Amino acid sequence: MFRFCLFYALSGLSSQALAVEKDPVVLLPELPSFELLKLLMMLVLVIGIFLACVWMVRKLGQLQPQSGRMMQVLGGVSLGSKERLVLLQVGDEQIVVGVAPGCIQKIHTLAKPLETPVVKPVEVPNFLKLLKTQQRCAQTQDTRNKHEA
Repeated sequence: MFRFCLFYALSGLSSQALAVEKDPVVLLPELPSFELLKLLMMLVLVIGIFLACVWMVRKLGQLQPQSGRMMQVLGGVSLGSKERLVLLQVGDEQIVVGVAPGCIQKIHTLAKPLETPVVKPVEVPNFLKLLKTQQRCAQTQDTRNKHEA
């Protein structure tokens, strides 16, 4: 590396040689290891973003809107690594279906439909309200601590 810098500084370019003589600071070319480190960091960043997107798609893929559907999956049981029994609601009927790779077969239609619990949507609290209540609690504790001291 030193030989390269020495050769570069002593090269036949007179304007650069004069500039080096006037200015004692010699700019060295970037080391390849820094370039490699930057490349690896960018690769890790891109792979991280890709994995985060895959995770988000898998999570959001399970959240499908249930309203307005004529057919709903009410439940299922795994029978093996690839086989499942699935309970479907089609209109007013409930049907038990066997699902395997490349094969879906109706097993039974229930004469009396099973009662399915009504799942209420989970209320997500307003973040701003939560933050303000936490700040108020922290402020009241601070004022209590000041009065006690």
